[in-house]
Amino acid sequence: NIMELLTEADIAGTSFMSPALQAAYRDMISPSNPSWHVEHIRRLFAAGIQPQFMLGNLTQLETLERLIRKGVYTGPLNLNYVAI
Repeated sequence: NIMELLTEADIAGTSFMSPALQAAYRDMISPSNPSWHVEHIRRLFAAGIQPQFMLGNLTQLETLERLIRKGVYTGPLNLNYVAI
């Protein structure tokens, strides 16, 4: 929920002042089950888009490593570590 991270000063004068937009961002989710990752990587690769992985912990790196070992993703490996 990105809205929890923003203050009134952050959103002043932006489209985030809209209650409808705030509600949309507050309720926005990203699917993250394994089959979603596999399909998303396949579609990105088919479109010539290089994925960038944003990992928050070692377990997520291990998951990505398993996808690489299975040949689901063949690189290059472009990633950031994030902790929110």
